[in-house]
Amino acid sequence: MSHLTVARSSNGISDWQIDPVPTLVPSPDTHPEETWGIEDPRITRMEEMDFWAVCYTAYSRGGPLVSLATTRTFKTFDRFGPVMPPEDKDAALFPVRFDGRWAMLHRPVGAGMGRIYGFLSHRI
Repeated sequence: MSHLTVARSSNGISDWQIDPVPTLVPSPDTHPEETWGIEDPRITRMEEMDFWAVCYTAYSRGGPLVSLATTRTFKTFDRFGPVMPPEDKDAALFPVRFDGRWAMLHRPVGAGMGRIYGFLSHRI
């Protein structure tokens, strides 16, 4: 089952240290959208709130969708659950607000889709 595991490098190019156990694993009991796994994270440092935002694709029978979690340590995470409906993936938050709102790029993947879209929201 797909999951997220932290890898660290002091320069981002070499000498990668990969955590020996998965860092963020699916939780189908509390997040049924993760029944088939989680993958493809986009991580953004949110300086204003002093945490990292992790947008990832959650999979289940309903199809892929974008879920959101936050962390300060990469050891524990606060899950917000789905932030975009199925069939959607490849999302990333911008690290700053635009006119007081957060912006996200995402990619609906249903029939006839495939374009990158922007989305503005008030919540995190």
